[in-house]
This record gives sequence, structure tokens and C-alpha cells, in this order.
Amino acid sequence: MKIIVPTNLISVAVDPVSNHRMLRYTHITEDAGTGPFQINPTYNPSTGLATFTQTLFNSSAPGVWAVDHTVPLAVNGAFVGGSDYRFPLTKFTLNSRNADGTIGAVVATSPKTDYCMTGDTRVGDVPNTPSQTFIPVSNCDDPTKPLGWSVGWGDQYDQTDAGQPIDINALPNGTYVLKATVDPEHVLTEGDRTNNVTTTVLTISGTTVTVGAQARPVTVPPTVSLTSPAPSSTVSGTAQLTVAAAATAPATVSSVQYLLDGNPLGPVLTSSPFAYTWTIGSTSPGSHDLSARVTDSAGNVATAAVVGVNVAASGTPPGFTVDRSISATGHGTVSTASFSPRFAGETFVAFVSADGPALAAGQSATVSGGGLTWRRVSQAHTQFGDSEIWTSTASGTLASAVTSTLSQAGFDQQLAVLTFAGAGGTGASATASAASGAPSVNIVPSKTGSLVYAVGNDWDAAISRVPGTGQALVAQWADSATGDTFWVQGSTTGTRVSGASMPVGDTAPTADRWNLAAVEVVPSTSTPPDTTLPTVAITNPAPGQTVSGTTPVAATATDNVAIRSVQFLLDGNALGAPVTTSPFALQWNTTTASAGGHTISAVATDTSGNQATSAPVAVTVTNPAPPMTCFVMQAQTSVHGTGAVTTPAFHTAMAGELLVAFVASDGPAATASQTATVSGAGLTWTLARRANGQYGDSEIWTAPAPAILTSATVTSTPSVGGFDQALTVIAMEGTSGIGASAAASAVSGAAAVSLTTTSATSLVFAVGNDWDNATARAFPTGLVLLDQWTDTRTGDTMWSEYTNQPTGAAASRITIGTTAPTTDRWNFVAVELKNDDS
Repeated sequence: MKIIVPTNLISVAVDPVSNHRMLRYTHITEDAGTGPFQINPTYNPSTGLATFTQTLFNSSAPGVWAVDHTVPLAVNGAFVGGSDYRFPLTKFTLNSRNADGTIGAVVATSPKTDYCMTGDTRVGDVPNTPSQTFIPVSNCDDPTKPLGWSVGWGDQYDQTDAGQPIDINALPNGTYVLKATVDPEHVLTEGDRTNNVTTTVLTISGTTVTVGAQARPVTVPPTVSLTSPAPSSTVSGTAQLTVAAAATAPATVSSVQYLLDGNPLGPVLTSSPFAYTWTIGSTSPGSHDLSARVTDSAGNVATAAVVGVNVAASGTPPGFTVDRSISATGHGTVSTASFSPRFAGETFVAFVSADGPALAAGQSATVSGGGLTWRRVSQAHTQFGDSEIWTSTASGTLASAVTSTLSQAGFDQQLAVLTFAGAGGTGASATASAASGAPSVNIVPSKTGSLVYAVGNDWDAAISRVPGTGQALVAQWADSATGDTFWVQGSTTGTRVSGASMPVGDTAPTADRWNLAAVEVVPSTSTPPDTTLPTVAITNPAPGQTVSGTTPVAATATDNVAIRSVQFLLDGNALGAPVTTSPFALQWNTTTASAGGHTISAVATDTSGNQATSAPVAVTVTNPAPPMTCFVMQAQTSVHGTGAVTTPAFHTAMAGELLVAFVASDGPAATASQTATVSGAGLTWTLARRANGQYGDSEIWTAPAPAILTSATVTSTPSVGGFDQALTVIAMEGTSGIGASAAASAVSGAAAVSLTTTSATSLVFAVGNDWDNATARAFPTGLVLLDQWTDTRTGDTMWSEYTNQPTGAAASRITIGTTAPTTDRWNFVAVELKNDDS
């Protein structure tokens, strides 16, 4: 993906509401790769949120693509405004510029978060660019349809777009860097992840911006991947989440945020090894997506590929769960890091698996630590090495470390310790050893709802285990230095019957010698009090969002046991009834609230009565909904010449675009002596307005294009030949046609006209000619150049311009024109392009 910021489409405007200076710019997010870009939303209308997958393609020949497979994305987004998704597609920051020319700190940020995400502009700068994009632009109006665009196409947002300007009112005059980044969180699969940044040097003075050098620096994001749990594994109780994260020097890894189904899971971790124990608790049984987002010290971000896991129905009594899980590996005596249980009376179980001499029963271990009294429950060491289980009960919650000491020192070992809340100690145990075959042992649980765990060692090879059905790895060390494997595995659900034999083990490998020891951890008849607070966060609407009509309000809520209800709050008061089932969402009729600012929050209550309140989200209620503005100048082409002139060929992206032609022409030294006729593209052209009261001519013509145009050209033919003229044609999306118009001519003074708009949030375009001099125009704040020809051969100037932000309410009085020169004769004509509110 590549982000294009046209250097001629950057300007400063003054916001009519806040009176703040705003930096405005056009940008195009282009697929500059070798295959199409497609993402597929799965939309939930109750929450207003969607999850996404990305479709990846293969190519059998140049320009020919077929679907290869899809991958889940570690992000979700709200469908807002009837046409956009809130999605991390791009990010724009204004940065300081260091003395050596490098990019400095962020000083201002664009608020843009919402995107249509369909191709509306043909860039055409890469091989195999098709004449039309493969996903219709209209798909962005439907939250369930695929989004994306073809190679060589892009999603364009004009400088007139209301959602992206950067507020620079508090910034002093100076030189800055506009940094544009596509896929800033690197959630997408791309062929090249280093070309996603475009930087543009800007010198800002008041309401004037001078554009300097533009570059596409190679930016290497950090790398991150989930190392635990394994893909497709089944998890329950608690699961240890680990990552491999790295940054490119001199940058370092600053933080890691785990993600569950695209939402933050746990705190932001700022120190290595960035591990987190996930208490699965109220997470619904079934498939879930895990990922992690890493940020480096340079501010670059990357997101790990999604790892799908299955959350098992616990099958255990309430309150009986794994509380802490910690492991350590090493040579000789091994100790865990210090940790503490949440509750007094928890059952500690230590699993030791060790290398040893080439002797049967040649190795054993002793577990100690924490001031606890430990006893061995089970030991398997008939084959080389040792696997054994120890247990103890902690009377308090003091932090402590656990140590395993081998009888035969100098060998590698793994020590894993699990603590169980709501446990009644250990029950049945069993051991087995063999010279080959899949490791397995049969155990007869003494109670229903128990959890069964096993520890093993493979003396022959460092090979990952494949647990049997209903089991998952808890810890594993494939020790390539010694050629051994040490592992712990456990059942993913509580036992359903007691007194019946059940197998515990693996399906592979099958050729190695092994020891395996198993133990039953039984639930207590009483459970400790649950004092852990739930967590809750608002996921829709977003902070700062403007809401109208009926809008979804949604939250995520999790607990170590279960969520009883979520109560949404509006300005601290109950909004609707408590929601007792996931997804936690309701539909809010905003017309019952006053216009202006409000806060949304949520209170989650768990089954023990513990409560937590989310951070508030500020929103603005506006009813009726403000007009949508989505003007896209999808094509712009200009030609300068003598006599009749014809534009280069151009394409349009969708049916229903409005073509507007701006004609400025030299002519005889007589008033009303020159006119023009516009034709071409197979369309019917209509004159919108003409000004030729002074020498020369300025005209605007329009033609609606009911169908998509390919390789279209437009011609302007003057009534009196042999004179120079400039023709600019634009193809506009997001307009319902021409509204007001105005024309004027004068022998001197600054060229300008005023008109009264017929619609809200329109744009105003104009074209003019100066018959006296080839002098560049100067524009007031809020007006920008479309095209200009200072024709030194004839001493004429021909130019076109437009407003760089939408106008206000209908019946607004708008003046458009220039501030200099002021001594030449001119013709000038302007038209209003009405917003189609779509």
C-alpha cells in the first residue's frame, strides 16, 4: 500500500465555527502492489461493529488474479454515517522538523478515523492497472459487502473533506513535516511493509503554506508474533500469552498490547518478556482471535498475525480455576520468579521434567520454596530422565518463588507451577514410561468437575508434543541443546464422571522414550470469595463522535468468573435497562437527548456483585444529522493550446459523476466577441455560466455521466479561432449538480464574484481570464488554485480556483476570487456544486 499526498492540493483554511486555522490536504491510499486489495466485514447490527478478514490472491498471468485464501485481521470497526467504517487505514501527523532535517516530535494529529474503503480514483502508475476497479464504489454504503480496490487504484479523500484537517491554530509559524502513513498499525498483509510512509515538508506562515520536498522514506516496522498459545489450541482457566517482539536498531520495543477479538486484553506491557496471564473467566466458549500490537521507541507499530484459539466450556464448579501459571527452564537447580496467589488456601502443584543420566531411575527432584511444606504426588523415571509432580497448600498470599533441585546436578530441567483457587487438593495420580510409542497414561478421577494434568520428558528428541483430544499444552521446552523435550499438559474441561478411567497423553511423537506422570486436581466443596473486579470498555461510539437518530452503543466486559450485567450510562444516569447477555449493546434514540455534548459510560457487574465502570466517552448529539460531505475530485485534467483544445484521456470511477469544464480563452479586442462550445466523452454538455463582458472569455460547462467513462476526452472549441485557451475538466463524486452561479467582468480591480448558495455544505468553483498580463494570481485564505496558465506568448492569464472547505448553511453568501493583480481587465464566472448528502 502506498499513500499519495499531491503537493498542489495542500492549503490552510479558517474553520468558520472554531475560527481555527486548519491544515487541509488531499490524499489517496493506493494499492501499489501486485494483487488486489480486499477486506470483508462481518457486521453485527446490534453493536454496530464488524470484524474483518483480508482476501489474498494469486496470479496465473499478468493482470489475472484468483482468490487464494483469507486471513483474519486483528481489528474491528464501527460502521458510521451510513457509508464509512472506523478502521486504521491511514494516520496523519504534523511533526516538528529537527535542525538536521529529520522528523521530530508530533505536534498535531488529524482526527480522521472513518473511511469508505472503495476505489474511487485510478492512479495507474503500476503494471496491470485495470480500466475499472473490481469492487463497486457503492459497496461502502452496505456494511456487509466487501471493500477494497484494484492494483493501481486508490481511495481518495479531498482537502475539502470535513473529517481530516489538522488544527494548527496553536502552532507558531515555522517549518514542519506532514507525515502520512498507510496501515499505521500494520494489520494488513502486504508484500512490502517498508513503503507505507510519505513525508512532506511544509513552511506555515499564518494562513499560507509553502510546500517543500516530499519523500517516501523506508520505514521498517517492528516485528511481533504470538508464541503462546499455539494456533487452534483449546484454552480454559488461565492461559499464558507470550510473544516474540523485536525492533530495528536503534529503536527498541517500548510496549506490547495483547488483543482479544480486536479489543485490548489486559494492560499495556512495558517491560520484557511481555508475558501476560489471561484469566479466561467470562470469555464465551467457542472460537476467538488472539493477537498482539507492538510499539517501538520510534513510534512505529506492528500487529501480530491472528492466532485462533478455542475457549472450552469449563465444566468445573464456579470459583474452581487456575489462578496462577508460571514456568522456568534452566541447567541444574531452577527457580521460578516470585509470585503470589490471589487467595489464601490455594493448592500449589509443581511439575518437574528433567534430563538425567542414561540410567533407569537415575534422576529425581526435590521441590521447595515459599515456606511451604511440599510432598511428592507422583514420579515417573523408569526411562531416562525424570517427570514428577509435587503439591502444597498456601495458607496465605505472600509472594514466593518455587525451586526444583535435581539429585543428579548438571542436567537441564523445566519447572512449571500452577496454583488453583477453589481446589480441594489433589486426588488420583498415575504414571507410565515406555521406550517408544505415543506418551499416554490412564487415570481414574475421584470427582466430577476435576482437572487433570500431566508432566513428561522425552530423552531422545527435542520435538513438540501433539496433545490428545480435550487437552492443551501448558508449558513446553524443546531443548535443542540436549535433544530433550520437557512439557506439561492439562485437560481443557472438568471431568464429567468419576471412577472411570480416562487417558491423558499425546498423539505424537511416537518413536521416542518417555516418562509421564499425571495428577487429578479436585474442586473444593467451598470456594473462596470472588473479589476481582470485572473490566469494561465502551467500543461504540468512538470518543469525539457526532451521533444522530438511533445509534448503537456497545461495550466489552470480562470477568474472572462471569458477567451478570452491563448498565449503560448517559451523563451518569441509566441509559436503557441492564444488558445481561453478550453482546453488551443497545440502540440509543439520540432524539431524546439534548443537542450538544454528552458522555457515555458503562458499569459491569459480575456474579459476585463486584462492579467496575468504564472510562467515559464524550460524544456530540446533533439532530437532525448534519449533511454528509464526500466530494471527491476523482479526475482532473488540463490542456493549454491554440484554437480548439482536447484533454488527455481520463477515466471515471463510478456512474453518476458530474463532469465540469472550465474554459478560459483569449479573444479579439472587443467585448462579447469570444465564446466556446464544450463537447466530448459521449455526453450532453450544458453551459452553466459565461462571462465575456471584457476581452476574452470565461465559461463553465457541465455534463452528468450516467455510466462509467473509460479513455474519455473533452474538447473546447472557440467561436473565433486562432486564440489561446486553457481547458480544465474535473469529474466530481458526491455532488447533485449545479446550484447558484455568478459572473462578472471589469476593466480593473481584483477579480471576484459573490453568490448565495442554494444548498448546505457546497463547494464553489470559478474560472477567469486576464486579457492584459501574464501574471500569477494571488488568492485569499480558503481559496485554492485548480489550474493556471500565465501565457507569456500572448500576455494573458487563464486560471481556475475553488473553495478548499465546504460552505455553511444554505443561503450562505460566498465570495470567490483573487486579491492580485488589481490593474488588469478580467472576466470571471463561478458556480456552486451542491453536496448530494451521501
